[in-house]
Amino acid sequence: MNIIMAPFFTKKTIFSQHDSTLGQCGKDNFKVISRFYESVIKQNLKCIIFHNECSDEFVKKYQTNNIKFVYSDQQHRPSYNDERFYCYLDYLEKNTLIDNVFCTDIFDVEFYQDPFKILEKKADLYVGSESKKKSLKWLNIKFDQCKFPRLSPKEDYYNAGIVGGSREKIIEFLKVMILRFVDVDKNINSNMPVFILSVKKMQKQGWNIFTGYPLHNEFKTNKNKELAYIKHK
Repeated sequence: MNIIMAPFFTKKTIFSQHDSTLGQCGKDNFKVISRFYESVIKQNLKCIIFHNECSDEFVKKYQTNNIKFVYSDQQHRPSYNDERFYCYLDYLEKNTLIDNVFCTDIFDVEFYQDPFKILEKKADLYVGSESKKKSLKWLNIKFDQCKFPRLSPKEDYYNAGIVGGSREKIIEFLKVMILRFVDVDKNINSNMPVFILSVKKMQKQGWNIFTGYPLHNEFKTNKNKELAYIKHK
């Protein structure tokens, strides 16, 4: 079985809400996940949406045979961007019938094709990426906060909003991420530096990493979006 997993965590935290929700990310607000949800239906994908406060009425209205809402409120870290990776690992370890998985953002992701078809390229890990010119400054601020060595302009900048592969590979990767989270102050939204360094660690161990087009469009643009499997922002 192939499955999409995405977080719809809406309880208030010390961190600001996701930048794509325009302050509208709240309990039972279907609008902020509608494009993601409708694209899942259009591509006939199976999907788990993790939530921490959706009402029973909301779940009953939007749950389908292929789209399931699963309650999760473990609170390992106050940042939902960090917490989602604990949630993914816990679910994957408990559900052995899953073969392949893509873990994605929900507010700014749409599926233009079945992303599992790209697994034919035989990579070990499929991840999102960002523009080097646009991202270096803010990413290095995050790396400084985490007390990690800064990125150089020549390095690849991966994005934590898309990660996919076989269940076994994703479990192994998530365990590497969580070990690195342990070294970072919980009050730092650290998922991007942790994600990037974890991908690079797997590369050093010989993993084949696939990123960019056609897995996803050029980040924050509409270039080739219809030809890509995933549109991110």
